[in-house]
Amino acid sequence: LICIVWYYNIQSYQQLNAGKFKVIHDMEQRLPYPCYDEEWRYLAEGKDPRVYRPFTTIERRIPVVLALPYIGLFIYGLVTLI
Repeated sequence: LICIVWYYNIQSYQQLNAGKFKVIHDMEQRLPYPCYDEEWRYLAEGKDPRVYRPFTTIERRIPVVLALPYIGLFIYGLVTLI
């Protein structure tokens, strides 16, 4: 259960950050230089993982990987009870 809650917490932060960047990009339209748009362009707009791999993409894998031993122990516990 902890791994599931952890996963959804990471997903929530990803959504929050996406909203914040939408606001920043809207504000940037009024600035003389589009620094965040340029940064995103240099990072291949997140489409090439060799150039940029979003942190949340990596971070969401951690609870899944850590849940696997718990699932294995749970199944082992059930099998030994039978």
